[in-house]
Amino acid sequence: MEKNLTVLIKPSSNKCNLLCKYCFYNDVSKHRQTQFKGYMNEKTMNNLIEKAFSYANESINFAFQGGEPTLIGLSFFQNFVKKVNYENQKHHLKIDYSIQTNGILIDDEWCKFLHKNNFLVGLSYDGKSTIQDKYRLFKNGEKTNTLIEKTLSLLNKYNVQYNLLCVISKDIAKNGKEIYNLLKNKSQGYIQFIPCLDPLDSQTSEYSLNNDDYYNFINDTFLCYYQDIKNKDYTSVRYFDNLIFVEQNIFAEQCGISGKCSIQFVIEGDGSVYPCDFYCLDELCLGNINTQSFNDLENSTIAKEFIKPRVLNNECSSCIAKKYCNNGCKRYSKDNKYLYCEALQKFITNNYSKIKEIVNIIKTY
Repeated sequence: MEKNLTVLIKPSSNKCNLLCKYCFYNDVSKHRQTQFKGYMNEKTMNNLIEKAFSYANESINFAFQGGEPTLIGLSFFQNFVKKVNYENQKHHLKIDYSIQTNGILIDDEWCKFLHKNNFLVGLSYDGKSTIQDKYRLFKNGEKTNTLIEKTLSLLNKYNVQYNLLCVISKDIAKNGKEIYNLLKNKSQGYIQFIPCLDPLDSQTSEYSLNNDDYYNFINDTFLCYYQDIKNKDYTSVRYFDNLIFVEQNIFAEQCGISGKCSIQFVIEGDGSVYPCDFYCLDELCLGNINTQSFNDLENSTIAKEFIKPRVLNNECSSCIAKKYCNNGCKRYSKDNKYLYCEALQKFITNNYSKIKEIVNIIKTY
């Protein structure tokens, strides 16, 4: 049987050189007994790689994130790739690398390495300088936009593959069309938008979105996306691409649309493994890669409980947006109801004909 594996690796644990005001992982780690799990050492790195090759027989995607993964230093990544190449001499699997970064430490040497080893870089960037410099700050309050602009120039100079990831805060939601066009013009044609997560122990924060905020943002940006496709000037927006997949009866790779959790194998600096980036909590630790195999971890009691199908509430059965939502990601839910239910219903009602039109347009591409 074909076995593919994606591993989300946090080599610097929750450590970061910024203090972004809406950072969900800073909040998650505060709910653990040990917030900082340490920088990943050579033993844990080797065990992770060797066990990944023991599990997969087709492909492995090593995805690095944080905290800020570059804090561990370039030499860690050089040694990681060297070890993977050594192991793959025996296995001949398809290997992919990606890294989600704030971009602060990316310099010429990093770019040469990223290009040489075909890393896909996800750059966290809010697009508009006034918003970037309001939320994505150094711990001493210094601003970051100028540095990120330099990072973008370096990535382009060395032909490094990258996409842009923008967190939808209240300020972003008010500027959907402008943000879309700013990111489109600075990207290589790939954008992700992720709604700001509420803290684990409260329902809202000053950055939280209500249904009106979310509707206004997805509607404004979708209309830009739609118009670009009509003009044969397509920019990939992950969420909208997945809506189109659903309409084509293609599986939505974004779990928040499928409504089904999977085991993501999030590996912290000390080798502890969790089922999902949103749930790296003590009570959901699956085990440790230093002492257990990937098979052991995915068959653990906690893993099986985590991926149990959610029971849809009664409202879902007749909802116009059901197939695009399936009650959404449980981290974006309250009392078993998707937080942006009303927004999505309104969005689908107003834009269903355009979604159908896009399906027909792309057939002619």
